[in-house]
Amino acid sequence: MLYSVQVLRALAAVLVVVCHAVHRQGQISGTGATWEFGGSGVDLFFIISGFIMCHVTMNRQITARDFLKARVLRIVPLYWTLSLVALAVFLVNPAVVNSSGGTTTIVNSFTLIPTGDKFLIQTGWTLSYEFLFYLVFAVSLSLPMNGRLASTCAALIALVAGGVMLSPSNPTLKFVTSPLLLEFVMGIAAYLYVREESRPLPLSVALVVVGIVALVVMPGTSTADGRVISYGLPFMMVFAGLVRMELLVRAACETIAGRLATAIGAASYSLYLAHPFALAAAALIVKRTGIQHYPVLCVTVLVASALVAGYACFSLVEVNLYRWIKSASRKRTARLSDAVHGAVEQTKTTQTWPQ
Repeated sequence: MLYSVQVLRALAAVLVVVCHAVHRQGQISGTGATWEFGGSGVDLFFIISGFIMCHVTMNRQITARDFLKARVLRIVPLYWTLSLVALAVFLVNPAVVNSSGGTTTIVNSFTLIPTGDKFLIQTGWTLSYEFLFYLVFAVSLSLPMNGRLASTCAALIALVAGGVMLSPSNPTLKFVTSPLLLEFVMGIAAYLYVREESRPLPLSVALVVVGIVALVVMPGTSTADGRVISYGLPFMMVFAGLVRMELLVRAACETIAGRLATAIGAASYSLYLAHPFALAAAALIVKRTGIQHYPVLCVTVLVASALVAGYACFSLVEVNLYRWIKSASRKRTARLSDAVHGAVEQTKTTQTWPQ
């Protein structure tokens, strides 16, 4: 486990949670408050994903089928489970699931095919980008590592370039050619920086500092191309520098704050998917108490509720669900192996050879 990556996962998840908590407080108080910067947690997640796919396949021979199967087993079960919960709520009271308006698509909420409509779990739109990246990355797995990374980057850049030239209006085509795909390329670039062991420590420190300063001074934005510049590039520098200082981060994670950060990082996927449920439930309680008119207190309560719910989802649902699926997969593989072995033995004992 890379402690630096876990800490950055925690940062990304908390940024998104705070962003949505501020938005929720704005809704229930009538102020319409928002915090655009919190959405940059998504950009950091994309960079992390680009890095991790390189890291976990480094010096490994893995087929595209096995790679995609592993990705599906890691992501889809929890997402579908929570989507079923959201569907049950949606059928009873659609406004609770889609409080910001628009059309909700049930079928595509499970297929993750982007059509411009909203998913039952609205944060699921990022998983559509994740799987597009996985598909592109899987195609290159038969190549050596450097060729794998080069071809993946070339394909993603080509898709974005196509979008710039054609400016498609179709939502699905806009998704396939979005500039946000460049943030996966940035994750790959961060991997190339980190894997070179000769990088001097001062350079990594400088990357972190410059990245943080850039995040502070650059204007916030919600457009895809603007996000790549304002959030993607600075976070790529912070990520690359911090991961290259893994030993220092590992030591810092021995503190209480560090352990809390790594725990949140481990639960980041559950937190990311479950926090809309927690915020919706906590908002109902907050409105009864009247603290929605105290922004800092209200957002603190909402965020704390989301963190507790997210970690509970991780420890009670995600971990056990993944264990069950892995166990079922192993048993199925064992049964298939036994069946094949039995068929071979049966063939050996019944086969006759010409004299």
